[in-house]
Parts: sequence; structure tokens; C-alpha cells
Amino acid sequence: MTPPPLATAGRAAVLAGIRDGVGAPGIAIFASQVGFGSLASAGGLSLPLALTATGTIWAMPGQVAFAELAAAGASWPVILIAVSLANARFLPMTVATIPLLRERVGVRWFQFLFAHLVSITSWGQMQLTRHRVQGAARAPYFVAFSATALLLALLGTGIGHGLAGLLPAPAALALAFVPPLYILLMLVAAPQRIALVATALGGALGAGGDLLLRDWGVLLGGVLAGTVAWLLMRRARHG
Repeated sequence: MTPPPLATAGRAAVLAGIRDGVGAPGIAIFASQVGFGSLASAGGLSLPLALTATGTIWAMPGQVAFAELAAAGASWPVILIAVSLANARFLPMTVATIPLLRERVGVRWFQFLFAHLVSITSWGQMQLTRHRVQGAARAPYFVAFSATALLLALLGTGIGHGLAGLLPAPAALALAFVPPLYILLMLVAAPQRIALVATALGGALGAGGDLLLRDWGVLLGGVLAGTVAWLLMRRARHG
């Protein structure tokens, strides 16, 4: 029997978030951060700095950009701009996620904490559980899930930093791709056919664009694929 949906804030919502956070999503994040910790150590970043990068940047592309630029001796303004651009993709995810978490119209200070906790994994999890976790249960579930994932990320970073001499660079890079692979599988398994269409279009146009335009191909391919998928979804809804 399918359990009833969570609809009220309380212990059940928090425990559900923690339970889901230590499942497949948390394992994927932990593995990727082991890779980042190893790369950060190889690039000369101290353990405190690597942990700070994980906790504050909280996105693998931005973390890798930070580690590479810091190792290359780039200035802090350059690093800040590069990390900000790498993480700009979270803006639409945050815009889509925050309204699911608030019970009333208006801006509250803790919503900035929610925004910081948004990641591609937490965004995907909220989309996946939107029917199981509803109403007032969404905010505590989201915080518990995201905080659990972040703690696992910090643990993975520390372990990866300590294993830097034992983990080959190709293996560390491979671990960094575990969360995107998890999100890809989750999108493919989504009940909405449009998610599969958007994923297929993104893969095809992104790869093709990269061959044609090395600097902008992936970005333009993703924008075009997402636009086409949105237009198809809009047409299906409105006939």
C-alpha cells in the first residue's frame, strides 16, 4: 500500500528528508565530493579551504573552477566571477523551488537559506517527491534532505582530501560525474514524457554544439533544447 502523502510540518517530514538524503542522492553526492577533495588537495588547497569551498559554493562546476583557478594563482575577483558564472544555472532552479517551500506570499530571511541549499540534486528530489511531500511538509523535508546531503558532501571532501595520494586523477574526475549521471537517470525515469524529450534534445544538441562551437556550443545547445521542450510542453497543455 502506498503511504499517505506528507502534508504537515513535523518530525515525519524531517525524518523523511534525512532518510532520502542518505539514499541514492546522498551516495552520489558523497562520491563526487570525494573526487573534489582529491582534486583540491592535488591542486594545493588546504583541507579547511576545500571544506569551505564545498559548504559555500555547493556546486561541483563552481568548486572545480575554484580549485583550478586557485591552484593557477588567479586573483580572487577573477575566481569570484568564474564561480558565479558557473553557478548561474541555479537561478532558474531556485526560482522554481522556493515557491514550493513557502506557505505565504512575501520574502522571509530564511528563504535565503533555502536558496543556498538548492542544488541540482535537491531540485530534482523536490520534483520527484512533489506528490508525496506536500504543503507545510515541503520546507522541513527540503531542509533535512539538503542538510543531510551537504553533510555527506563535507565528509566526502574530507575523505577525498586525505586520499589524494591514493586516488588517481582520472578516478577523481570520474567521481565528479556521479551526480549528473544520477540526475540523468532520474529524468529518464520520470513519468512525464517531456522530461525524456528534453534530456534527449539536450544530449544531442549539447554534443553537436560542442563540436561546432567549442566555447558556446554546450550552452547554446542546452538553451535551444530547453526552449524546444518548453514549447512542446506548452503546446501539449493548451492543445
